[in-house]
Order: sequence, then C-alpha cells, then structure tokens
Amino acid sequence: SHKAVALAVTRLDSFLLPKAGTPAASQMIRPPPPVGANPLQQLLNFGGFLGRSGPALERNTVLGLCLKMGTPKNNPAFPLQTVLRQSVSSVENVFSSQRRQLASYQQACHQLIMAFIRAGTEAREIVLQWFTDALLVNTGASALRPDTNKVSSGSLLLNLSVVLLKLCDPFVDDDAKHRLIHPGFVSSPEYHGGVFATSGDDMVARLGGTEDGYPATLDGLYQPENSCIPQCFFYCAR
Repeated sequence: SHKAVALAVTRLDSFLLPKAGTPAASQMIRPPPPVGANPLQQLLNFGGFLGRSGPALERNTVLGLCLKMGTPKNNPAFPLQTVLRQSVSSVENVFSSQRRQLASYQQACHQLIMAFIRAGTEAREIVLQWFTDALLVNTGASALRPDTNKVSSGSLLLNLSVVLLKLCDPFVDDDAKHRLIHPGFVSSPEYHGGVFATSGDDMVARLGGTEDGYPATLDGLYQPENSCIPQCFFYCAR
C-alpha cells in the first residue's frame, strides 16, 4: 500500500518478461521434474519453454505468480471413485464454495494491481507493459488445442480477464467517461505494442489493410485525454 514500495517491486528484474529479440527471450527453460517423479513422469516433463512465453510469464514474473492460482483439472473435491454417487446439492455446494474462494482471490489480485497502478506514472506503465506482454505471448491460447509449452494456463488467463474487467468498471459504469475510450488506440502500434497487429502470424484479421480510404494506422494522430482508459478497455476486449 506504500507507493515507494510498489514502485520498487515493479523495478525488480523478475517483474517483466525479457524483451522480444533478446538472448534471454529465446533461452530454453527446462523445469526440473517433480520430486519423486518416476521415469515416465520425467519423460513427460522433458518439454521446456522459452524465456519469453506464456509459461515463463506464469512462472517467472511477479504478477504471473500472483495470478496463476485456480481450481485444478482433477478437482480433489470430486474423487473419481465417488463423483457419480454424490447428490446434486452436495456438488452445487462444493462449486459455490470454490467460486466464493476464487472470487475473493481475484478481488485480492485486483487490489494488488490497483496498488501498483496508483503508485505513479512509472509503476503504472510497467504494470501495463506486463499486460501487453501477457497478451502478446498468449495469442495461441484461443487455439482448439493450445500448446501448453507456449501459452499460460487457463487459470491465469481467466484471472487475467477478470482483473482487466475490474479495471474497466470505473469508466464503463460512468457515462461521462465513455468519451475517454479513444478508438484510435487500436490503430496505434506505438501504444498497443503489437496487441492489435495488422500483419504477421498474430494479425487481427478485421484490422488488416485499409477500408474506405482510411489508413490502417494512426501513428502521431492518437492523442488521448487519458491514456490508461483506452489501454485497459481494449486490452480487456482483446
């Protein structure tokens, strides 16, 4: 809650992913197998991930470690031996309890990120750069079968979406602030950092080329009254 401490945390080397194109970004990281793993588990654990990737965002950055928590794929509340024998009410009670815990956790993550954003311009820009990186390294998460060695887990992506939605609440619910959601952000690579790419493998198809004579980019023309609001809004939409 102290602005100077929040700023110091955002300056840690582990707060952001390595920049694209650097040796650290292309370094292959192979996590050690779990303690007591059998030979088959060690073989399955052989795959690694790049220093700039979805798994690296989740395991090696401060906010990634904070946002990665969620319910596991094999929920321990429902043992395979008895899952079909439980009553509907007991199953609903477990779901309700876990949803409440997850909602409390997501609210705490939102409060943490807001503390960083309110710590000043430098801290806010670093936090928003983390969100930029999170979107850039997870473009493959929408695939039918996402590559878990390239993208973050479903838990992190869900929490990321919730936090972005919460960041949008203050100005989405205020009609007077809607004019601050400047659409020029989408066409300004200098500000969105490639999140709304108009070419390449990660191109957002609906933004490619020109239409009705208007240019695809607005570099130099995008001058928002509040730069944080368009960024949060369009990152959430993305």
